[in-house]
Amino acid sequence: MRAVMERFEIKLSDFRFVAELPGSDAISELCAGRIDATVLIVGHPSAAIARALSECNAVLVALGGPSVDELISASEDYSRFTVTANTYEKLHGDVATFAVRATVLTLSTMDDDIVEALVRNTLAHLDMLRKKEPILAGLEPAAMRSSGLSAPMHPAALRAFDAFRARH
Repeated sequence: MRAVMERFEIKLSDFRFVAELPGSDAISELCAGRIDATVLIVGHPSAAIARALSECNAVLVALGGPSVDELISASEDYSRFTVTANTYEKLHGDVATFAVRATVLTLSTMDDDIVEALVRNTLAHLDMLRKKEPILAGLEPAAMRSSGLSAPMHPAALRAFDAFRARH
């Protein structure tokens, strides 16, 4: 959120009141009318977002435009994302926004067979995962292998990706 605020030249001092609350508390405060807005960094679908839409008559605010485009271009940590209307019962249209990338981490000492099996099975069932979880719809093996990595890739994961690429 701070990165967005910087891009839009918004300062914390521009607000009368700012609080950092756990997601469920933020939704309760929003529903009670004690706060005007909240920022949630969540995977979709999210129970907190569904609750806010259904119980509070809240709306999701789209984030886009040149400033957000610059933010996305400046860092591999972010990507464009659309919360599609079918993600939530009370969402009446697609909402364009951006997302942070998620990374699965393990210890470098994790058994190679376990890591390789996890990655191999994830890649083998990626089509099914994309259909089952809307948030994974745009997930592509090449991007998983190279984009937004927050740590060095485990050697066994690299082998699984290389084996997958060789077969496809």
